[in-house]
Amino acid sequence: MGKIKMTPDRTLKMVQFAVLVALTVVLQLLCSVMTIGPVTITLSLVPVVIGAALFGVSGGAILGFVLGLVNFIASFSNGVLLFLFQSSPVLYILTCFGKTVAAGAVAGLLYKVLRERHPYIGVTLAALSAPVVNTGIFFVMMALFFRDAIRESCGLEGGNVVAFIITGFIGINFLIEFALNTVLCPAIARILAAIRTHRPTSARAVSADVATRTATPVSLPDAGIDGGEAPAATGTDTDADTKPQD
Repeated sequence: MGKIKMTPDRTLKMVQFAVLVALTVVLQLLCSVMTIGPVTITLSLVPVVIGAALFGVSGGAILGFVLGLVNFIASFSNGVLLFLFQSSPVLYILTCFGKTVAAGAVAGLLYKVLRERHPYIGVTLAALSAPVVNTGIFFVMMALFFRDAIRESCGLEGGNVVAFIITGFIGINFLIEFALNTVLCPAIARILAAIRTHRPTSARAVSADVATRTATPVSLPDAGIDGGEAPAATGTDTDADTKPQD
């Protein structure tokens, strides 16, 4: 197998993606202590949106997977979420990873469609879609598959489980996430514009520029070559030819 050639542009992309992964992990670990009800606030959707805009659908999905992994690990310290995991491990894992992966992928897709003609609208829709998709999938999965487990773990005998999911699980959390992404939309747009403006020139472009400069003919001053006038004879030679013989 051939080695992957590292160019300045490729190196920069790797560094940018690594920074976004680190931000996603650190922000979500910090948010694990910010709990409203049994569910933590997800502030890490901001680097996921930035990554989705920079690296496309796949980049957003990978960052969403990282966010889902952190959420999954953190859920073992939460009594209610741990009970949900024990009630249905497979469905809980699908919910935990599926909602964040889908949020990153949808954000990347929206930005990809709109970035050419309406870049700011693309950033705005990508940023706002992430919490909607994340919370929407969580709500659907909880309402369809974890209703009995929530009723048992939260002591809702005879209560409305769906209403409790909205008010107790996702209500305030979703509003905070949505408001945060709305406020940060202009900042995200400026970050993306700055990154795309200051990307280094690729090695291929540099080589093409060098080749163009090398192929450009260089004009030389007329030195009597190729049909130019011959240099005039010196005075000494003329005198020598015209001097009479003794």
